[in-house]
Amino acid sequence: MNDSYPLYTEKRECQDCYKCVRHCPVKAISVNDGSALVTPELCIYCGKCYEICPVGAKKVPQEFNRAEQIIRLKESVYVSMSPSFFSEFSDRKDEVLSFLYAKGIAGVSETAIGAEYVSREIDRLLEAKSDKKLISTACPVIVKLINLYYPALKDNMTAVASPMVVHGRYLKEKFGPQTGVIFIGPCIAKKGEAREEGQAIDCALTFEELEKWMTESVGGPLRETVSGPVPEDFLEVRSGKASLYPLDGGMIQSLSGKHGENHSYHISGIDRVMEILGEIESRLNDGEGAFFELLSCSGGCINGPARTGRMSFYKKSSLLFDNMKSRTPFPGGENPAVYHDYRSTVPLNKVQFSEEEIEATLIGLDKRNKDDRLNCGGCGYNSCRDFAIAKLQGKAEKEMCAGNMRKQAQKKVNALIKTIPAGVVIVDHDKKIVECNSRFLDFFSETDLSDYQDMTDRAKGLSVENFGQISHQYSEVLFHRTEKEERIRYGDSVYKATFFTIEKDRLAGAIFQDVTQPSIRRGTIITKAEEVIRKNLESVQQIASLLGENAAETEIILNSVIEELKPPAKKDLK
Repeated sequence: MNDSYPLYTEKRECQDCYKCVRHCPVKAISVNDGSALVTPELCIYCGKCYEICPVGAKKVPQEFNRAEQIIRLKESVYVSMSPSFFSEFSDRKDEVLSFLYAKGIAGVSETAIGAEYVSREIDRLLEAKSDKKLISTACPVIVKLINLYYPALKDNMTAVASPMVVHGRYLKEKFGPQTGVIFIGPCIAKKGEAREEGQAIDCALTFEELEKWMTESVGGPLRETVSGPVPEDFLEVRSGKASLYPLDGGMIQSLSGKHGENHSYHISGIDRVMEILGEIESRLNDGEGAFFELLSCSGGCINGPARTGRMSFYKKSSLLFDNMKSRTPFPGGENPAVYHDYRSTVPLNKVQFSEEEIEATLIGLDKRNKDDRLNCGGCGYNSCRDFAIAKLQGKAEKEMCAGNMRKQAQKKVNALIKTIPAGVVIVDHDKKIVECNSRFLDFFSETDLSDYQDMTDRAKGLSVENFGQISHQYSEVLFHRTEKEERIRYGDSVYKATFFTIEKDRLAGAIFQDVTQPSIRRGTIITKAEEVIRKNLESVQQIASLLGENAAETEIILNSVIEELKPPAKKDLK
């Protein structure tokens, strides 16, 4: 665990599924010894991997203990509550506020107040720079994305601080610079933004953390344990239209609308955002001014990765609109400091690889031709080429290629089946041969086997009924998942046959040993003799005083049988 980053992987829980690699929009996942680790210098903290990890191996550091420490150390601490609160806890507002005030919070205020000041400043910017393409900086994921992956657009960011930061400054101006401010919302990236900005916000918690904080503080769900007087409400000043900021297009709705609707665009969802950023890059110099409200989460912040997930998107949207309709216009007041330079000064170091390096890596991954390069996406990358580049970057391992690993496993199985001295056959649910070795064909086929490799290939797909009348033996193991052993006579030979299930109702196998062959008989007798010696010696240790010389005589006799049956040693030619 690394508390200095908003997101990390618990290696012990990672299950090698590569689902996070597949869903990460910027491929900020490095696979090391089978564990998919978040790479901080590449990560934009959108939380996609956190949401989709099937085993919960992606973790967000829990900081409510830090929040409690801030409450103890600061003379007064205020909560900046994301406007998404009304879509998550509308039916539990009194419960949450009661808890926070009981913890020692001096007051709870709406982050949307900061959003009101942001909207006012955006209005001014759009009037002053009507010929420029401007991108909102309210979403920390978008800010990180542009800094790392679209640096040509850095100067197009508005540089207006996010509502969280502006609200933190507002609270510290209102109640004093030593005031503590704790932000609570559905966003993981806000944790990183709070640390990077470093002054307005002392600690950022997610809604999931708030839920856990409440539960752990009272030893159970708070709604069942909190009692007492009606809790205090939010602080007196309430926002107006900016309470819609958590919705896709909510920021634009809070603007004055004097700038022309055709030149204001709202896009949500990281994939769509990346598509539009690429288009903005290609049209930077066309002279057309526009404003882009970009949000990482599809639908807006109410779908943030650290939401509680108790309601549908439709229900949450309705709650936000109902909450906004009941409000009076924002009263305003002196503007707090609203600007912040979000432009990163550390560019992402992009290493370029030659075509020769990429091709050599593909060959090293056993992808030698077009047929090997399936672009199946099983590794998490869109193509085998992307996978090879990730391997060159040290972000991927050969074992991530499921197709290649399956092929390697099949080669090993085939080699084992072909070299084993017994006859081996695998059949499917129709009792047709999936795999067999030449020994099996030696035993049960009357065809000339001068080219046995070709014959094993030709046997695939044939019914096992064509070989030794053993078809009926498979029914029980195929459909009832049992194992059975029988003696089968075919021609002049007797075979020890072991039938077993590989996959119930799908695959079954059998191993045949010709017990009439001298080498098999000899080996069986040697094994039995050695087993008798072992058991006899174990008995000797227990009742040595009774057996005396008889035990030694038995061992000598059995050893002489073994030596007699063993093949003669090769003579030394020297």
